[in-house]
Amino acid sequence: MSINTIVSEIAEKLRKNLKSIKRKGIRKEDDITNKLASVLGARLKVVVDRLEIDLVLNGIPIEVEYNKNFYEGFCQVVAYKIVTNAKDGILIHFLDDVSKEFLEKITTISKILKIPAIIVNLRREEVYECCP
Repeated sequence: MSINTIVSEIAEKLRKNLKSIKRKGIRKEDDITNKLASVLGARLKVVVDRLEIDLVLNGIPIEVEYNKNFYEGFCQVVAYKIVTNAKDGILIHFLDDVSKEFLEKITTISKILKIPAIIVNLRREEVYECCP
């Protein structure tokens, strides 16, 4: 299965479960990461060579960010790929609200680095996919 297909499947699961994720309350990044592990069926907080990976789904490392800048998380995905010898990695950004500028910049970085990203706008309950 291609990474783009996997990203699309994750995005679809997020769309279907976003209301329940929000209903349970989000106060910090760990709240989201714990809920995602359950929704996606992913392993939570996997440590490899002293590097803690937020989630691992079918061998793919996933970095989760909450209300961070558009550029944050990409370096962690690169590090995850190196320490796990994974071909791919995924970045998921959750934000209370997402600007057009944020989407444009994260899409550009995603394409340049060839790292897929999923952006979740919690206020509007929208999920965007950036696949290189």
